Amino acid sequence: GTVISGIDDLVPYTSGDLVAVSPVSGASWRDRGNLAARSSVGWSARLPVDEIGMTTFGVYQLTAEAGNVYYPDLASASTFLPYMPARHGTYSYSIPRPEKVAWVWPLIGEPILDEPWQLPRDVCTGSQARQLAASMTGSGRLAELLSAGMSGHGSTLASRDSITWAIDPALLANAAALADCPSGPYRAAAKAWLSRLSAATSGQPVFVTPYADLDLTSLISQGQAEDVREAFDLGRTVAGQILHRNMDPSASGGQITGIAWPADGIQGQATLESLAAKDGVGTVLVGSQAMPQTDATVVRTLDGEGSYDTVLLANDDLTDLLGSASNAPGSAFATSQLFLAETAEMAAASPSGSVVVAPPQRWRPPAGLAASLLSATASAPWLKPTSLSSLAAAKKAPLAQSAPALGGQATFSTRVLHQLRRLDQQIQRIQNLQAVPDADLYLAVAAIESSAWNQSPGRAASLYKAAEKYVSAQLGTAQQGNVEIVADSRNTLGGLKGPVPVSIYNRLDYAVQVRLRVQTSQASGGTVTVTESPSGLITIPAHHQVPIKLHLQASQTGPVAITMWLVNRTGQPLASAPVRVTVRATQFGTLAVIIIAVALGIFLIASAARAVRRGRPAPADDAAGGATVGGEADNVMSEDPALGAAGKSGLR
Repeated sequence: GTVISGIDDLVPYTSGDLVAVSPVSGASWRDRGNLAARSSVGWSARLPVDEIGMTTFGVYQLTAEAGNVYYPDLASASTFLPYMPARHGTYSYSIPRPEKVAWVWPLIGEPILDEPWQLPRDVCTGSQARQLAASMTGSGRLAELLSAGMSGHGSTLASRDSITWAIDPALLANAAALADCPSGPYRAAAKAWLSRLSAATSGQPVFVTPYADLDLTSLISQGQAEDVREAFDLGRTVAGQILHRNMDPSASGGQITGIAWPADGIQGQATLESLAAKDGVGTVLVGSQAMPQTDATVVRTLDGEGSYDTVLLANDDLTDLLGSASNAPGSAFATSQLFLAETAEMAAASPSGSVVVAPPQRWRPPAGLAASLLSATASAPWLKPTSLSSLAAAKKAPLAQSAPALGGQATFSTRVLHQLRRLDQQIQRIQNLQAVPDADLYLAVAAIESSAWNQSPGRAASLYKAAEKYVSAQLGTAQQGNVEIVADSRNTLGGLKGPVPVSIYNRLDYAVQVRLRVQTSQASGGTVTVTESPSGLITIPAHHQVPIKLHLQASQTGPVAITMWLVNRTGQPLASAPVRVTVRATQFGTLAVIIIAVALGIFLIASAARAVRRGRPAPADDAAGGATVGGEADNVMSEDPALGAAGKSGLR
């Protein structure tokens, strides 16, 4: 065994680099048979530590070599073995105080569904659905990461919250889409994985990336900060619904949901200030190379408004180590041993320090490695598992003189940015019309802006074409006059005021909110006022017609020209053409009242005269036998005896 003096010496020897070593007595093994092609055989040796030179706390290199009678130096490999002496022995003085360690456990993927905004029944088949389901079962990547994280449930790591889950809401949405399939081979796998994830993260520290883990630093630096805000809001909403917990940073309960983990670092103070002001982010996790001037794990930076932003620095050496593990034979074992060796060297170099372990965001560990690393973290005596939130809340964190700056280069060309802005504008126009804005439309933008495509721009271009086609079709449907005003072109009022019948018809498959705009004019120069009920924003259900009470009042008779059009909630006119109506205001109503009043007066006068006559006393002759005709007395002359009988002429 050879003692290692620092992390820089933790470089395994290969066959070509092997230096001359002296074999350790009792540490040899001989295979009595033949080693078949493409096969392996294991062996072990148990040795007293003093026989191989292990004394003080540290990391020791051990080398194994294989050979036969023909080729004594056929192959060799080295590994590193941390050694902790007895606490009450001769070398106990060399034992360091434990290093605080917190893990960030990533469940981040690619927006593998070409159109994550499509209906669930459309995502239940196909190669991408098959890939996602395979990753969630057996030895798949997502299954391995979830199983390893769950294995710490109830252990030292879980009890101390030293695992903080970092989850991409787009991954949850894609899994939920498969779980909602009415049938199919992938439904059960997705439901089971989501159920296990919900149980594993219940009560545990969790933060979510912006939806699809978009390249937030690049977008902020290129004036697309609103896309980042939308992705954070959408991501927290989606994750909260699926995991059944409140992901709002203001209600985190001390579990730092307001954290950002930029995929490629950040560009400096402007990024921090934008995240803090727009996205509810108070803590940013970046690689330690972003601030090489400090050995601290937690630093504070002062923003332009006098507040402090927290920066957590994940150890880049450990991140690189975990990312280098492969499926080659022995890779998982070598990586696990190097992890223990590096953390032991860190503990020896900076007693009572702290370290944040953050694997690559889309980590693909070989089988068994993830669980082995968490187990080693919990059992290594030179490590003290702790929570990420407790590190972030450290009161003695140093104040950085400058903000971290690493990576965060512009990954979107001017042409792509122009396309994205156009897509944003189209989506905004659709949402400004919808009664309940469809946030799922932003899934298209977030999928294109995902950091997963930083190394594969062709994939982003393919997604853009699909998204642009979908959104353009939705916008076209909304702009084809499918929300329109229905009214008669000519109306006549029985006076200077009255109602004008109007309604709004919505042919779309979703409810809309619109405002009715009215403009009037009268050729005679009179004034016209129009009021409508309901006023303001009017909600029209899908495939419904809603009547509007339009009341007009004119100061003079004559035709009134009314022009009506519809606008969305922000005042933008809809595509449907304005409707023009002519309303004729008349005096017909006043004239009719006068005529009726005169007629009524004549009738009342005649009735009164008749009533008076009926009530007058009858003449005396009438009482003697006068006749009446038609209610009035006959003009009959009484008989004169000298003239003879009435009605008869007589000659004298």
